[in-house]
Amino acid sequence: MNTSSSQKNLLGYALEFFLLFLAVTLGFFAENYRESQVERKTERMYLESLLEDLGQDTVKIDFSIQSKLTKDAYFDTLHQIIYQTPKPWPTRKLYFLSRYLVIREPFYGTEGTIKQLENSGGFKLIQNH
Repeated sequence: MNTSSSQKNLLGYALEFFLLFLAVTLGFFAENYRESQVERKTERMYLESLLEDLGQDTVKIDFSIQSKLTKDAYFDTLHQIIYQTPKPWPTRKLYFLSRYLVIREPFYGTEGTIKQLENSGGFKLIQNH
């Protein structure tokens, strides 16, 4: 009777251990899945922000291209005035052209999302490079 009782006791302990092990393992898998979902959501947020930055850069580049094309046309006009127009030159037009042509319009890309990804280590979240 004593061996049967200790055998039942040992079987009960083994069952409790198995249930506890199963609960901890399932908890680990659930936490891992939840963390994966949060990382995918963060990845999507970063990529949408990056896409928005690229859209802003595209608008800036288009503006810069148009500005440079306008300056090219103004340089041609200035060249024609100086080398082909008899003196006296149209001073108002020369003044306008010379003032416009010295304005610099450098392009600065939008780097907010890239800097955030670099500083936070967010590049590791992006799966499909």
